[in-house]
Amino acid sequence: MLILHGVCEAPNGFHVVTELMACDLDDVIHENARGALVHQDVLHAARDVAAGLAHLHASRIIHRDLKPSNVLVAEGSGVIRCKIADFGISKELSHTLTKMTAVVGTCAYMAPEMLSDDARVGTSADAYAYGVLAWELLVGKKPWTGKSSIKSTTRSSAASGSPGPKRPSSPSWRTGPWSASASRPSARRCTRSKRISTSS
Repeated sequence: MLILHGVCEAPNGFHVVTELMACDLDDVIHENARGALVHQDVLHAARDVAAGLAHLHASRIIHRDLKPSNVLVAEGSGVIRCKIADFGISKELSHTLTKMTAVVGTCAYMAPEMLSDDARVGTSADAYAYGVLAWELLVGKKPWTGKSSIKSTTRSSAASGSPGPKRPSSPSWRTGPWSASASRPSARRCTRSKRISTSS
């Protein structure tokens, strides 16, 4: 998680002081901010995001807008280190689900249930966004490329028969992102220790 050093008041509003980060993960994936990503970079980034989500969920908080531009990357040219940021629409969980009073988030990373009227959303919504983020890390593009944001989310929710995008071939990623981005909330899993390893 991004470290908060303090908050100060200024004439134009409040300013938040955090640790210095170099760029966001979107820049790393799409703008080569750190150069070409190697396999270990992908694994380290995915592991860090999973660890951040695990910490949030253990504290009974759901992020609700997880995406590469909300993951910041630390300075330095060594092993990539990522931290989750931007908690503007995060919410504390009530029991295991929280009620949605409005559609919030970024459509390409939103779990299908978040678009339902009077939706009740749990940590599985973050797990879905993590699956999309992990896919983007590995492939360099979102699973549903070439469609509008709403259509992308609607397509991903087609639980009966709509074919999914072709999975990349990589031995270390045969299960992780795919289970996290399942269309049914109960089918999603996003556990760092079992799903992502940097030993390969």
